[in-house]
Amino acid sequence: MFDRAVVISLVRRPDRLEELRERPLPSCVPPLQVYVAHDPTEAPPRYSLGQWGCWVSHRNVLLTALSQGVGSLLVLEDDVRFEDCFCEEMDALATLSWDILMLGDMPDGTPPLRRPDGRLRGTYPFRTHAYAVRERGMRALTSRLAFQTGPLDLAFGQVYRRVRTCVPSRPVTSQSGSRSDIT
Repeated sequence: MFDRAVVISLVRRPDRLEELRERPLPSCVPPLQVYVAHDPTEAPPRYSLGQWGCWVSHRNVLLTALSQGVGSLLVLEDDVRFEDCFCEEMDALATLSWDILMLGDMPDGTPPLRRPDGRLRGTYPFRTHAYAVRERGMRALTSRLAFQTGPLDLAFGQVYRRVRTCVPSRPVTSQSGSRSDIT
Protein backbone atom coordinates (compact mmCIF):
# COMPACT_ATOMS: atom_id res chain seq x y z
CA MET A 1 0.00 0.00 0.00
CA PHE A 2 2.89 2.37 0.76
CA ASP A 3 5.93 2.77 -1.50
CA ARG A 4 7.89 4.45 1.27
CA ALA A 5 7.59 5.18 4.98
CA VAL A 6 9.41 8.15 6.52
CA VAL A 7 9.70 8.99 10.19
CA ILE A 8 10.56 12.59 11.09
CA SER A 9 12.82 12.74 14.14
CA LEU A 10 14.73 15.43 16.00
CA VAL A 11 18.41 14.63 16.66
CA ARG A 12 18.11 16.13 20.14
CA ARG A 13 15.27 13.72 21.01
CA PRO A 14 16.83 10.27 20.45
CA ASP A 15 14.55 8.86 23.15
CA ARG A 16 11.54 9.09 20.84
CA LEU A 17 13.14 7.27 17.90
CA GLU A 18 14.60 4.63 20.25
CA GLU A 19 11.16 4.04 21.75
CA LEU A 20 9.63 3.68 18.27
CA ARG A 21 12.33 1.20 17.24
CA GLU A 22 11.80 -0.89 20.38
CA ARG A 23 8.35 -1.95 19.21
CA PRO A 24 7.78 -4.08 16.11
CA LEU A 25 6.32 -2.22 13.16
CA PRO A 26 3.03 -3.44 11.72
CA SER A 27 3.71 -5.88 8.87
CA CYS A 28 2.13 -3.53 6.29
CA VAL A 29 4.59 -0.70 7.05
CA PRO A 30 7.72 -0.66 4.86
CA PRO A 31 11.10 -0.22 6.57
CA LEU A 32 11.31 3.28 8.00
CA GLN A 33 13.57 5.90 6.49
CA VAL A 34 14.56 8.46 9.10
CA TYR A 35 14.33 12.10 8.11
CA VAL A 36 16.34 14.35 10.42
CA ALA A 37 13.87 17.02 11.45
CA HIS A 38 14.60 20.70 10.95
CA ASP A 39 15.49 22.17 14.36
CA PRO A 40 15.53 25.96 13.90
CA THR A 41 17.01 28.59 16.15
CA GLU A 42 14.77 31.29 14.63
CA ALA A 43 11.24 31.25 13.24
CA PRO A 44 9.14 33.64 11.16
CA PRO A 45 6.44 35.65 12.91
CA ARG A 46 3.36 33.63 13.92
CA TYR A 47 5.38 30.42 14.39
CA SER A 48 6.95 28.92 17.46
CA LEU A 49 10.33 27.29 16.87
CA GLY A 50 8.65 23.88 17.10
CA GLN A 51 5.88 24.80 14.65
CA TRP A 52 8.41 26.10 12.15
CA GLY A 53 10.61 23.03 12.46
CA CYS A 54 7.59 20.76 12.02
CA TRP A 55 6.33 22.74 9.02
CA VAL A 56 9.70 22.76 7.23
CA SER A 57 10.33 19.07 7.97
CA HIS A 58 6.97 17.88 6.61
CA ARG A 59 7.25 20.13 3.55
CA ASN A 60 10.74 18.81 2.79
CA VAL A 61 9.67 15.18 3.17
CA LEU A 62 6.80 15.76 0.72
CA LEU A 63 8.97 17.66 -1.78
CA THR A 64 11.63 14.94 -1.68
CA ALA A 65 9.05 12.22 -2.29
CA LEU A 66 7.60 14.15 -5.23
CA SER A 67 11.02 14.74 -6.78
CA GLN A 68 11.83 11.03 -6.45
CA GLY A 69 8.55 9.88 -8.00
CA VAL A 70 7.22 8.16 -4.88
CA GLY A 71 3.64 7.11 -5.57
CA SER A 72 2.40 6.63 -2.00
CA LEU A 73 4.11 7.85 1.13
CA LEU A 74 3.49 7.10 4.80
CA VAL A 75 4.65 10.04 6.93
CA LEU A 76 5.17 9.52 10.64
CA GLU A 77 6.50 11.55 13.51
CA ASP A 78 8.74 9.75 15.96
CA ASP A 79 6.14 9.76 18.74
CA VAL A 80 3.64 7.67 16.74
CA ARG A 81 2.18 4.54 18.28
CA PHE A 82 0.45 1.96 16.09
CA GLU A 83 -2.76 0.28 17.18
CA ASP A 84 -3.12 -3.47 16.61
CA CYS A 85 -5.75 -2.87 13.91
CA PHE A 86 -3.44 -0.72 11.71
CA CYS A 87 -2.89 -3.22 8.87
CA GLU A 88 -6.49 -4.41 8.90
CA GLU A 89 -7.70 -0.83 8.45
CA MET A 90 -5.08 -0.14 5.75
CA ASP A 91 -6.32 -3.21 3.85
CA ALA A 92 -9.87 -1.83 4.01
CA LEU A 93 -8.72 1.57 2.72
CA ALA A 94 -6.48 0.13 -0.02
CA THR A 95 -9.39 -0.41 -2.38
CA LEU A 96 -10.68 3.16 -2.05
CA SER A 97 -9.64 6.12 -4.14
CA TRP A 98 -7.77 8.56 -1.89
CA ASP A 99 -5.14 11.30 -2.04
CA ILE A 100 -4.60 11.79 1.70
CA LEU A 101 -5.23 9.39 4.56
CA MET A 102 -5.34 11.09 7.94
CA LEU A 103 -4.22 8.37 10.34
CA GLY A 104 -4.08 10.36 13.57
CA ASP A 105 -6.84 10.30 16.08
CA MET A 106 -9.58 12.90 16.16
CA PRO A 107 -9.20 15.05 19.26
CA ASP A 108 -12.84 15.49 20.11
CA GLY A 109 -13.93 11.93 19.41
CA THR A 110 -16.14 13.09 16.53
CA PRO A 111 -17.00 10.04 14.44
CA PRO A 112 -16.06 10.14 10.77
CA LEU A 113 -18.77 10.83 8.20
CA ARG A 114 -19.55 8.19 5.56
CA ARG A 115 -19.52 9.57 2.04
CA PRO A 116 -21.74 8.20 -0.76
CA ASP A 117 -18.75 6.37 -2.28
CA GLY A 118 -18.11 4.51 0.99
CA ARG A 119 -15.08 6.54 2.02
CA LEU A 120 -14.97 7.92 5.52
CA ARG A 121 -14.23 11.59 6.04
CA GLY A 122 -13.35 13.15 9.35
CA THR A 123 -14.84 16.43 10.40
CA TYR A 124 -11.45 18.18 10.47
CA PRO A 125 -7.91 16.95 9.94
CA PHE A 126 -5.98 17.19 13.15
CA ARG A 127 -2.69 15.76 14.32
CA THR A 128 -0.12 15.15 11.65
CA HIS A 129 1.84 12.47 13.52
CA ALA A 130 0.64 9.89 10.99
CA TYR A 131 -0.75 10.34 7.50
CA ALA A 132 -0.35 8.89 4.04
CA VAL A 133 -0.32 10.74 0.74
CA ARG A 134 -0.36 9.92 -2.92
CA GLU A 135 0.97 12.22 -5.64
CA ARG A 136 -2.14 14.42 -5.94
CA GLY A 137 -2.23 14.88 -2.17
CA MET A 138 1.51 15.68 -2.06
CA ARG A 139 1.11 18.29 -4.77
CA ALA A 140 -1.89 19.90 -3.07
CA LEU A 141 -0.14 20.01 0.30
CA THR A 142 3.17 21.36 -0.98
CA SER A 143 1.32 24.01 -2.97
CA ARG A 144 -0.59 25.07 0.15
CA LEU A 145 2.54 24.96 2.30
CA ALA A 146 4.15 27.51 -0.01
CA PHE A 147 1.67 30.10 1.31
CA GLN A 148 0.54 28.78 4.69
CA THR A 149 1.41 30.52 7.91
CA GLY A 150 0.84 28.90 11.26
CA PRO A 151 0.56 25.28 12.41
CA LEU A 152 0.89 22.44 9.92
CA ASP A 153 -2.55 20.97 10.56
CA LEU A 154 -4.10 24.26 9.41
CA ALA A 155 -2.53 23.69 5.99
CA PHE A 156 -4.13 20.25 5.91
CA GLY A 157 -7.44 21.92 6.75
CA GLN A 158 -7.11 24.16 3.68
CA VAL A 159 -6.45 21.18 1.39
CA TYR A 160 -8.73 18.69 3.10
CA ARG A 161 -11.87 19.25 1.05
CA ARG A 162 -10.14 19.84 -2.30
CA VAL A 163 -8.68 16.33 -2.57
CA ARG A 164 -9.92 12.86 -1.73
CA THR A 165 -9.16 12.70 1.99
CA CYS A 166 -10.12 9.66 4.02
CA VAL A 167 -9.83 8.51 7.61
CA PRO A 168 -9.98 4.97 8.99
CA SER A 169 -13.19 3.80 10.61
CA ARG A 170 -11.42 3.52 13.97
CA PRO A 171 -8.22 4.89 15.53
CA VAL A 172 -5.11 3.28 14.02
CA THR A 173 -2.40 5.43 15.63
CA SER A 174 -1.88 7.54 18.70
CA GLN A 175 0.91 9.67 20.11
CA SER A 176 3.15 8.73 22.98
CA GLY A 177 2.90 10.67 26.17
CA SER A 178 6.36 12.21 25.71
CA ARG A 179 6.85 15.97 25.93
CA SER A 180 5.87 17.85 22.76
CA ASP A 181 8.48 19.86 20.89
CA ILE A 182 5.91 21.92 18.96
CA THR A 183 4.99 24.48 21.62
